[in-house]
Amino acid sequence: MQTRARLGPVVVTALVAALAGVGALAWFAMSAREDAAAEAGRATRGANRTPVDVAAESTSEAAVSVEATRDDEDASAIPPDELRIVVRRAEDHAPIAGAEVDWMEDSVRRDARELRGIDDACIEEDERFEGTGWGDTTDARGWCIARNLKMRPRDGITIRASHGEQWALVHVPLDPERRSVTVDLSPADVVRVQVLATDGTPLPDVVALFGPTGADPRECRHARTVGRDAIATIRGATAFARLFGVPDATEWGASVLLPLRTRPFTAVDPRKLPTEPVVVRVPACGRMAIALRSRDGQLLRRRAHVTVTGYQRLESTSGASTAPSGPSVSTQLLVAKDGWLELPFVDVGLTLEVTAEVDRSDAGHAFLEGPDAVGERKVASLDVDYGTVKFVGMLVRADDTPAAGERIEFRVTGNRSARVRRSGVLPYEEAEVGEGTTDAQGKYSILVPVVGAGPGSFDCEILVRSATGLDRKLAAIAVVAEKNGDAFMGTLHVPAD
Repeated sequence: MQTRARLGPVVVTALVAALAGVGALAWFAMSAREDAAAEAGRATRGANRTPVDVAAESTSEAAVSVEATRDDEDASAIPPDELRIVVRRAEDHAPIAGAEVDWMEDSVRRDARELRGIDDACIEEDERFEGTGWGDTTDARGWCIARNLKMRPRDGITIRASHGEQWALVHVPLDPERRSVTVDLSPADVVRVQVLATDGTPLPDVVALFGPTGADPRECRHARTVGRDAIATIRGATAFARLFGVPDATEWGASVLLPLRTRPFTAVDPRKLPTEPVVVRVPACGRMAIALRSRDGQLLRRRAHVTVTGYQRLESTSGASTAPSGPSVSTQLLVAKDGWLELPFVDVGLTLEVTAEVDRSDAGHAFLEGPDAVGERKVASLDVDYGTVKFVGMLVRADDTPAAGERIEFRVTGNRSARVRRSGVLPYEEAEVGEGTTDAQGKYSILVPVVGAGPGSFDCEILVRSATGLDRKLAAIAVVAEKNGDAFMGTLHVPAD
């Protein structure tokens, strides 16, 4: 059976960037900062283990199982850069034909996180993963083959398999000697969580959590409440509890992801999930509206990824919010699209640390005071380093004569000054565009809105729309020597027609 590439590598990378390597299940998406910290701390596993660590080390019974086979029938014939995936029913180990299987290597996921930056993390990782990446369907033996694996040192692979109501998401290390992985499917187990206000009003579009009491949201399963009754359906609750590896005495239950002093919690026994929705009530709160403003003071008309972390308020003698010294009460990753970020439920007396990314570049940070009273709508503003920059340069033809009167479209595609962990450039989510015409000397001066204004440099493209009807595209780097200065392109040669 031939493995099919459902999407091209570039598109796949963007779509599955959020995928974290997990055991039976995935959990809350980490921010780019958390992801980097996890990379640095991977070698020192200790008390603060994540579900990834537990999944890799756990030998207890789980809702799904991973079985590595090195010497079974036909395994030795599988090339080192391929992996046979065998899908079975958990209860009787019968092979499952026609199961949908997707996979993604850890290194691809890490590279993709750089390209994407932070994202709205209120969708389960496995929900993002389904239907994306490289995949295939199993044959009559329950087999499919993952091909062209890189087998990089200390790399792993995440595999999702589903068949009707049965599904699993597993993570295993990649090893050139490992030829086969067996994934056992079990019927999906769910817990439904209904989120209500204190007066009983359903609260849709709130993130419900399932996990141990007091757990970090990253160590919980989660889903958004939807519909008139505001019910969230969280899959894989029982399997997740088994894989987490906590003592039986640990209390499990449902909660919500909101900036609250104390998260409400309703106990749920993961070994005996209720058939009716579990009710979680949100205490009376205020609300927060944050305006994101560009360098000219106008609302930001660009998609922004925003991290909001709540702390118990620390009042400074000057009256301005200062960096709190205590632990945070919550962290949310949100998306602002029209210059406003609305937080409908914020506990009173909190300080919010707000960080914004625009086009995968750090663009703004501030500590903002939340509402002081129940029912208050607090309005605050976050300054974002985004605005127009003048890109200047000169076009000449192959014979060094000025390319005068040429219509050009200017596209800024990346920021080389952005926060970078491994790559040299973080490409923009969408190119920023400006247009203009060269003068008699072939010079141009075009205003383009970009995040950041130097010192630094930008990756650019210039589309020269020739009067002959033959367009030419040039690639160049624009350098900003001083803060808020011009971006200089130098002299560029237009190829001959």
